Amino acid sequence: MQDVKDKINDMLADSISSIRFQGAFLIPIITGTVVGLGEITSNLLVRIGEQVASIMQMGSVGGVGYVGEFLNIQGALQPSFLQLVVGIYVLLSCLTLGMFVGGLQDGWDRMAMYENMGSTILFGTLTYVISAALVAVMFGGLAQSVI
Repeated sequence: MQDVKDKINDMLADSISSIRFQGAFLIPIITGTVVGLGEITSNLLVRIGEQVASIMQMGSVGGVGYVGEFLNIQGALQPSFLQLVVGIYVLLSCLTLGMFVGGLQDGWDRMAMYENMGSTILFGTLTYVISAALVAVMFGGLAQSVI
């Protein structure tokens, strides 16, 4: 019986490590990058909107009125709302993957599942916050210097 259990654990080891890596690092890094770039894009759109509005106030330039109506920046998605939605996604995906890891490793033992879910959420949230902050800091200054 022990040989069968060891064989099954060996077969599941690659899957478990892959799920753990996805929950703790891959998903949070990707979503943190998306939120950081979304924040930069939103800030750039606000700046472009301000510049178009200042051009429109300087005088009536042919065709600028149509461009001003086309670039309605006020209806754009706010970065805080995007961060809230993506943050909830990160928490739920880390929670689900932690539950799967706990179930595959320890046979659906509740305490082991809660421990795996907690550690996956902790590392996933920290990775998400760090990656979003790094992307915003690294590329935010570059984007501000362009405009």
